[in-house]
Amino acid sequence: MVKSIKIQLVSIDLNEAEKIKKILLSSAINAHFQECLFKNFDINQIKVFSPDIIILLSDNTYTNFEKHIIEIKALIKICLIPIIVITAHKSIENLKNAFDIGVWDYICLPIDAIELNSRIYSAINISNLLNHQLQQKEIFANKTNELTIRNNEIESLSKITSKLNHAIIIIDAESKIEWINEGVYKLYEFAKEELSDDLFFKIKEVNSLFEQHYKTCIETKKSQSYQSFFKLKSDKKRYIQTTLYPIIYGDDINTVICIESDISLLKEKEESLETSREEFLYMIEDMDRISVNFENQKKEFEKQKNELENEKKKSDELLYNILPVSIAEELKHFNRVEPKYYANVSVMFADFQSFTKSCENLKFYELVKQLNTYFIKFDEIIEKYRIEKIKTIGDAYMCAGGLPTEDKTNPMEVILASLEIQKFVSELNEKNQSKKLPFWNLRLGIHTGPVYAGVVDKTKIAYDIWGDTVNVASRMEAGGEIGKVNVSEATYQQIKDYFDCTYRGEIEAKNKGKVKMYFVQQIKPEYAEDENGLAPNRKFEKLLNSI
Repeated sequence: MVKSIKIQLVSIDLNEAEKIKKILLSSAINAHFQECLFKNFDINQIKVFSPDIIILLSDNTYTNFEKHIIEIKALIKICLIPIIVITAHKSIENLKNAFDIGVWDYICLPIDAIELNSRIYSAINISNLLNHQLQQKEIFANKTNELTIRNNEIESLSKITSKLNHAIIIIDAESKIEWINEGVYKLYEFAKEELSDDLFFKIKEVNSLFEQHYKTCIETKKSQSYQSFFKLKSDKKRYIQTTLYPIIYGDDINTVICIESDISLLKEKEESLETSREEFLYMIEDMDRISVNFENQKKEFEKQKNELENEKKKSDELLYNILPVSIAEELKHFNRVEPKYYANVSVMFADFQSFTKSCENLKFYELVKQLNTYFIKFDEIIEKYRIEKIKTIGDAYMCAGGLPTEDKTNPMEVILASLEIQKFVSELNEKNQSKKLPFWNLRLGIHTGPVYAGVVDKTKIAYDIWGDTVNVASRMEAGGEIGKVNVSEATYQQIKDYFDCTYRGEIEAKNKGKVKMYFVQQIKPEYAEDENGLAPNRKFEKLLNSI
């Protein structure tokens, strides 16, 4: 980032200063200003503001700015601040006096913005160089000789000021050069020993537009300003800003003051900026193309993402239909499910009587449709009581309470679901019988005990349970009767306080010997919502919630 240049404007009035500010602000200078009037001039303002350059705007009377320049130069710490005078007065004698008292540069009105810009930068660069040299000298200087060194520096500064990087040429009306500064030698790479009376010819030989604008200045009696480009003997390329000011006495031009500045660096920067601009515009176009491609890719990605999410959702829904939610989540995260032991699970088996015989009399799709009607309702009922469906095998339906989330109320909930299932089957059979449609009767058995549960198979995933409890539950179903809920002794012991039950004998069970059986008739009256004792009341529900 370019450092902001601090400019002190000392003017006759602030309106004049504002004009100069507008010119500077419209150029490439990044400037910070402080203005003051001649009549209110205070040297302390310069000390506090510490400007990089001072610009004096004077009228035709030089007394004011000469006094201020002398005052500024008298102070060692601020004497190296470049001073540029801007005036409409064009006296050669006053111009020479101005340089003698310490003015760094001289600009006649009207002002050319590029010229002013170039001169300000040149003066500040020289000032920075001088300050750097002074700092280096101060570091190594002997403190005892400090005053002598400072005087020498001021003397050197006076010499350097006369060697500004601008070419200043004073020409009479007869094309004879009266005076030049050191800047002319630098700008045109002239050797002093080569120069003679034909200096004007030598300049116009290098700068082809010089003579043309000089003559126009003489003829029109107006300032001329132009830019030119030429090559030097060393093959260096130069861009020059030239301004010619006519000095008029009466009706005749006495002298022309020519001030030339090297703006090569400025031109190079402009060309570099233009190249950068073109590259930037191309980059923007390229970015636009990339952005369009990116947006298209983004849309395609979003489309694929949505498709994947939909597929994942379908996959998850299918998985949740096959497995309990907690088991499905475990399988998704770990790609396996560890078998788990459950100490108290109520397993229910249901099976339709004479199903095989019915298959012979019904068409296949009718058979499947009717079976599906029963099983869908069974699913609805057990879901209400938080019972997990295990599987169906043909006309057999198997479910279990107390897993995968363990609880103490599963025996009561499985009994409630079983009573509701038998009620549904009975009511549907009555309707089918009245319509002379096929109907099936259901046997149902329950046993409570420990099981192992887990996921079997890798290709056709299924949640299943194992153990003697499953076998005994199957025996309870086989030993039951149509329309009844047949339970084992183990289940009976856990539900007897809430349901009316009837003992009905024993049955042989594999690995268990003889097992006692009970029919569950209904919910005890104090816990029943209806007269048939098939629906629990709020008291029963509250009791279940408290266990």
